Amino acid sequence: MRNDNLRMVLGIVALGFAVVGGGALRAADAADSTTTAGAAVAVPTEELVEKFGTFAGSTQNALALIDGLRNGTPITLTNSGGTSTTITPSTKPMGFGNINIALSLARQELLQQGITQPTSAQLQAALTGGTITTSTGSTTLAGVLTLRSQGMGWGAIANSMGFKLGEVVRPMRAEKMEKAEKSEKADADDKASRPERIEVGRMDKAERPERPARPERPERAGK
Repeated sequence: MRNDNLRMVLGIVALGFAVVGGGALRAADAADSTTTAGAAVAVPTEELVEKFGTFAGSTQNALALIDGLRNGTPITLTNSGGTSTTITPSTKPMGFGNINIALSLARQELLQQGITQPTSAQLQAALTGGTITTSTGSTTLAGVLTLRSQGMGWGAIANSMGFKLGEVVRPMRAEKMEKAEKSEKADADDKASRPERIEVGRMDKAERPERPARPERPERAGK
């Protein structure tokens, strides 16, 4: 049911793009198409929403992020309390692969600060720069999108944050394949741990004991 609702929302959004922004989406596919080798793949919108929905705070926020980064347009994020924050990307329109990288880096940077479910203001700081306050104090973030707009490569941005790009950004298909392999292995281990079934029933003919031969009848006297 959850996936059906998500597909319905995505379908409505896609219809809106086709009507008012078809040209912008085609331009976005061509713009900023280069990515770090091996670090990104073409990630469909549905997979990006599934991956970053919790991080963004909601499915609607995840869709807003993807839409804004795809088209290079302002992004409005809404908090659970009803307040909103508008993020203006400083980058050109991005393809799905670059969106995957940008959001993965922003999420990892906030995780380093102990933030697992950021507010829209904290998301803004991670993406475009700003100061965030945690229990350990205040930290100023340069902003993933700001560094990208200044000409830095994704690998260099990751290094400036203290981690390697390949450790943070993993293609969605690789993640799903790994989950599938783990599930298959778990099933195989479960089967291996089960005792073998001993069938109780008819024995094979070869296992049946032979019937003893009948003794010959003695001939009757007088015959």
